Formats: sequence, C-alpha cells, structure tokens
Amino acid sequence: MQPQFANHQQAVQALQGAPSAPRPSLLGQGSPDRLAKGSEGKLFVAACPQLNEATLDYTKVELPSVPEVERWVHALSAVPAEGSADVTLPVDYTLRFEMLSYLRNCGEEAQSLVLRSQTTNSDDVVELQFHGTKNHDAGAHAVAYLYRLSSGGVGAVLCFKGTTCNSSDWGKDLKIWNAIDGDITKGLRNGVHLFPDGAGLAGDAQVHPGYFDYYQTILARMNAFSVEHLQPLLQQWQFSDSALPVAGSISEATNFLSWLQSGAWEWCVFVGHSMGGAMASYAATELAVHSKKATLLSTSGTPGCGNAEFLRLQNELLLPDGGLRIHNHGDMVTMTGYSGLALRSNRKCHAGRSVVLWPKLMHRLDPYHNHLRFNIPSDVFGQPLSVTYKFPGWTYDPAAEHSDAESFSTNFLGMQWTSSHDFPLKVQRSSPRRRGHVQRSLPPLWLQWFDAESGMWMPYCDEDQRLLRVAFAAEKPGVHLRSLDGEAYCDLKAMVQRSMTAGNEFRETEMRVVFDKD
Repeated sequence: MQPQFANHQQAVQALQGAPSAPRPSLLGQGSPDRLAKGSEGKLFVAACPQLNEATLDYTKVELPSVPEVERWVHALSAVPAEGSADVTLPVDYTLRFEMLSYLRNCGEEAQSLVLRSQTTNSDDVVELQFHGTKNHDAGAHAVAYLYRLSSGGVGAVLCFKGTTCNSSDWGKDLKIWNAIDGDITKGLRNGVHLFPDGAGLAGDAQVHPGYFDYYQTILARMNAFSVEHLQPLLQQWQFSDSALPVAGSISEATNFLSWLQSGAWEWCVFVGHSMGGAMASYAATELAVHSKKATLLSTSGTPGCGNAEFLRLQNELLLPDGGLRIHNHGDMVTMTGYSGLALRSNRKCHAGRSVVLWPKLMHRLDPYHNHLRFNIPSDVFGQPLSVTYKFPGWTYDPAAEHSDAESFSTNFLGMQWTSSHDFPLKVQRSSPRRRGHVQRSLPPLWLQWFDAESGMWMPYCDEDQRLLRVAFAAEKPGVHLRSLDGEAYCDLKAMVQRSMTAGNEFRETEMRVVFDKD
C-alpha cells in the first residue's frame, strides 16, 4: 500500500494555481512585529499591538465564502517547506473552520444540507455532518464542506471536532494502550495500525488507539451515507466556464467515503482542533494513500498522533510539508497523545511545520484556556482586529441543543448563505437521539396578511411568498414556508418577521398563522 505519486512537486504547483491578487496587509505600513526577533527560519503570525481587541465565540462563526476559501487554500499550499513565512491567513481560516466542527453538530448520525450563495444565487456549498454516536454531545463528530470552485470542480474541507467535557471523549483521550488481538490476557501494546493490511512504510504506521476508535466511527458514517441525491449537483460543478469537464473529476461513487477516495476533487483540506487534529491527520494521510493525490492539513492544539513511521508518512504525503501544526506556547495538550506525556522535543512527537502562537498572559498562566484560546490578527469582523478565538471546554452548546436553530443559523449563514430550494435537508437516523430537544412536527400552516382596506385576510402572492421563503431560509436552513399550493413546510410568523430588515414592507404588516385542515 505504499503510495505512488508521479510528481509530488506538480501536485503542489497545481494546488497553488495562478498567483492571486495581493491581499492588503492587516499590519499596515511600518507596523511592528513582535515575532520578528528570533523567528528566522520559522513560520509566524503577524502581531499588531495597535489593533483593537475582539472575541469570537465558536457559536458566532460564519461559513466562509467561495473566494475566501480559494484564497485560504492558495495561501496554505504556498507555505514553504523551510524558512520563515507569515501564515496569518492560513491560521485564521483554519481556526474558523475548526470552530464550525463544534457549532455545526445537529445530533444526527449523518445529514446533508445544500447552501445557496446570495451573491451568485446558485447552489455553491454542500455541508455534510457525521456523528459517531447517538449522543450528540459526546463521541466523534466531523463536518465536511464541498465548495463549487470558480474555475470549475469541487474543493473539499473536512473539519473534525475535538474533546469536550464528557466521559466518552476523555476516555478515548486516555486510551493509550490497546489489548493485543482484542484479548487483554495476551498483553497490551502502544498503538494500532492505521493500515492493517498495508506493507512497507504505510503498513508500519501506528496511531493512538483511542483517537483511532473515534476516527473509525466517522468513517463508518461516511461509508453508510449515500450521496446519490447530490450527484446531479456535483456533476454540474465539475464543468468549468468553458463547459468542459475538469480532468479526472467525474465520479460515480454512491457513498461519501468512496466519493472522497475517488479523488473527484481539485483539493482537499483537513482541519481539526485538539483530538480532532489527530483524526484530521489520520484522515488526510489515509486519503492521500487511497486517492494517490496530495491532501492539505492544518490543525491546532493537536496531541501526538502516532509513531515515527506514521510521522514520516505524514511528512511525505501531506501539504504543506506534513501540514501546519498551530499551537500556543506552553500548551500541555500538545505534549500528550500517542506516547502519553512526552516532555521532550516536539519534533519526535509531531509531523509538519510548527506555528507557535503567543497567547495573552492571563491565558498563558492557565493550562485550560491556553488550549482553548487563540489570539491572532484577523478581519473576521470586516476590519483588522486582534481577535481571540474561543473554543468550548467545560460547556458545549452545539446546534443540536437548539431545536429552533434561531441564532445558530443566523450566525452560521451570515449575509452570504441561505438554504437551497432545490435540494432539501437529508437526514440519516437509525434511532432517536438520546439527548437534546426533540423536534416536534407541526401541522402544515401558511401566513396571511390583513388588508385594512377590504377588512379581509389575504394570502401572499407567489412572488411575495418567494421573498418570504428567502428571508426565512436565511435564518433557518433546510426548512421552508408553506405556500397555498402546498409546496413545502412551515414555521412561526415571528421568525419570518425577525429575519426581515427594518425597511421591509412585510415587517410591520399584521400576520396570522392558518393551519391546514386537510
């Protein structure tokens, strides 16, 4: 199973593509960089003491647009294999996608949601969620985003959630040893094979038993989730502006895992925080072997993932140069993992290129927050700020905790996205969830408005209904208003009014809910 790449350097050049337009610096002219001293030959994030400070909680993160993601991938693939470089942009978007792996957890075994860009008015993103257990706040969780690229083809981003406060997650963190052949009487060993049937370097790669157990549950969900309903959309995306299919992009895979392994993507990026970073490393390495294509990796706060053979395999196959490994100075979690507690050089425990961040003093003195807070310059709020990204710890509040999904959907979609009208939400569930609010089925209903001149309640016309559905979908993806022709689903008028702007003529109109008597 030794991977054979025809030309690894060609893969790097293909990912980088044509140089993009220069991006304005967050620092400005002549701004000091506190990492300049002693950063020779290292990757660094620019520091801007003069910027105002802001905080972004994981529940408030928005899904990046297609141009933003393309810019991120270009910058990530352009990180040099050696020497110093400013990686502020790759680190920024890595943290954003990692937060989405915590937020976008609807508690289902698997589901897909197609999102429409309000800029292009086309279906440009597919979100897929995979959860390894029936308990939404425990177990492995991953979110995948498939982007329609501006030049044709599909780009994929896979995000793996890290540890939250529950016995299942912590149990896997502490599962360093594994029973030989599943029989504890035969003894214990450190590590399990990532490729049990492999040979050579790939066959000798061993990884953390607990993280690997979680990773396998995600693979099982991906293997069981059919993407046949998405094939028309994905095949449409494979065509460039010249109406020619992108080379090697057409796939007839029936499930998501086989689609990934078919290599029907232009690029594929894996991100993950904490334990999620370890699972992202396994997934990126395994996919590179199966697809014979280079994958990209960027993680934060990642513990040790595997043995020396696995680290060599990761360095050989993944871009850039084994992947970016983002971590705060002094983060104790990065010293744990495959070897237990390894108080030694990180080069013996980790692959890829290290990006050391310097947290605020209050966080640096607190091991808990030193693992969950990352401070970098960012334009996530539309202007250059010094932003602290806040990951969940003792308290975890995923989307599954909120059956109405009001604030979560609003923040997640922002002003860029709305749910697709052509591809409804698809959920795969073998049994009811163990925890979280049960989403009750409401009777079909529609909205009517009161005409003061005639003194009668009137239905909205087709165009008005369409505008209402667009406004409604911006707040609650996957659910639509029911029109008089019985088109879709329903919800409460308050949410519709709340989703409208102050100047919208519908906002102050008196509405009522009419239930379907049929």
